[in-house]
Amino acid sequence: QSPGGGEAGGEVTAVVASRESVDFEAMFHRKHEVHEGVIKFNMKPKRGIRYLREVCGLEDTPQAVARFLRETDGLDKRAVGDYLGEGEDFCKQVLYAYVDSIDFANLTFDQALRRFLTHFWLPGEAQKIDRMMEKFAERYCSQNEGVFANADTAYVLAYSLIMLNTDAHSSQIKKKMTQQEFVNMNRGINDSGDLPTPFLESLYQAITTNEIKIKEMMEHERRAAAASSDAARTSRSKLFNLESAIMVKESQELFKAKARKRAVYHSSRNVEHARPMFEACWCALLASWSTIMEERYDDDVPVELVALVMRGFANAVHIAAEFGMATERDAFVTMLAKYTYLDSGKTMGGRNIEAFKTILSLALTDGDHLGGAWAQVLKCLSEFQRLHMIGTGAKTDASIFFPAARAA
Repeated sequence: QSPGGGEAGGEVTAVVASRESVDFEAMFHRKHEVHEGVIKFNMKPKRGIRYLREVCGLEDTPQAVARFLRETDGLDKRAVGDYLGEGEDFCKQVLYAYVDSIDFANLTFDQALRRFLTHFWLPGEAQKIDRMMEKFAERYCSQNEGVFANADTAYVLAYSLIMLNTDAHSSQIKKKMTQQEFVNMNRGINDSGDLPTPFLESLYQAITTNEIKIKEMMEHERRAAAASSDAARTSRSKLFNLESAIMVKESQELFKAKARKRAVYHSSRNVEHARPMFEACWCALLASWSTIMEERYDDDVPVELVALVMRGFANAVHIAAEFGMATERDAFVTMLAKYTYLDSGKTMGGRNIEAFKTILSLALTDGDHLGGAWAQVLKCLSEFQRLHMIGTGAKTDASIFFPAARAA
């Protein structure tokens, strides 16, 4: 929340709201349902749309479905392309509404085609591609009158540019199409007339010097190339670091994109609103803290960072225990017990001692809510007592009750 409830960062508005005006739990469940719908859509587009209508209340209109496909994050562009290319009447209407929502005004033809293809991947079936390119041509001509004699010209030229893009940038094609061949190929397509030669030559140069690529495809190819070229000479840890760097870069880009959008923040004093937030992030928190605890050497981890991680574990167990989230609570306590090294036979370091101290502290502060997680606490205490007795030379239970076995 920004000071005074005003503008923060120029684009973000902070709004103070009470439980009565904003139902955070309903918003969370709504978001979860939409997320499930996105997953179903990516697997089976038609089934996903049906789920979104029945469960999420998506309007059964082409305009509503088209808006969903354009504005919803996380949709697989392959699935979007497959759905838009379907031959059913409703899918056709969605395609028309979808393409009509894209602005091609005052764009060159190759720029318009690039913008068109950034929204989805063209499907593999020729009939689907035909329907989509036909609508693209009609939309471009309606917004850029006078460029072509009719939409058929734009339709044929769009196909030519896609063919040229494949020809020019595919490593499997050795003999590339020349500029003159491209110009000759498109003779007589403008209502039996010729398009200006300089116009066709400019399109040829634009495509051959700047490949039409979808961002996700570029990322996939870059990762595959990096993995294949470096696998023989790079260790697994370096490949892991490379992948991590790519993920960090993508996350930064997402944060920047979110920062440019106008967002609304709500303040609340109801503790129940923390539950869905914790449900959404606990797995990521556990994974990140585990990375710190599994560093090979103690010297590689600053003491302050270990203290921060232990505080995080303690707070996470407390939150999960207070809300009665047994699975989450047990997961954090189990991992914390693992990092004590009391029953592993490994040499204990500073981090492991801090983990044991944190478990003892949790037993004292949140013992009434630990439930089944007490088994991990008692196991740690038992192992500590056994190691202490061995270290001080005291008789262990085994030596007292089974002296013959010890002597043997």
